Amino acid sequence: MFDSGVTSSYIKKSIADKIKAPYYGKIDTLLGDGSVVTGHFSQINIKIGNRIGILNVIIVPNLDGELLIGQDFMQMNDIILNLKKEKFLFGSGQPLSLQKKYRL
Repeated sequence: MFDSGVTSSYIKKSIADKIKAPYYGKIDTLLGDGSVVTGHFSQINIKIGNRIGILNVIIVPNLDGELLIGQDFMQMNDIILNLKKEKFLFGSGQPLSLQKKYRL
């Protein structure tokens, strides 16, 4: 799920464990409900359409969905949200694959 209201991207711990996402350094993070939880930095492979790349995420135990893609990823990859039609598209300058960030 894309969420323009959050700056970082998050993944639910149970999903991160299922896909064997690596755990890096700890971080305290503020969730949308106002609670503060300790999470871990990670990077996961992501495929959107025919584009693949690496998504920097924070692993948290409680999340409404499985994966929340925030502004950091949307801005880096020039993603435009059309909320009325509930669709997204990559901006005109987007290369063939998602912009990659390498291991922290």
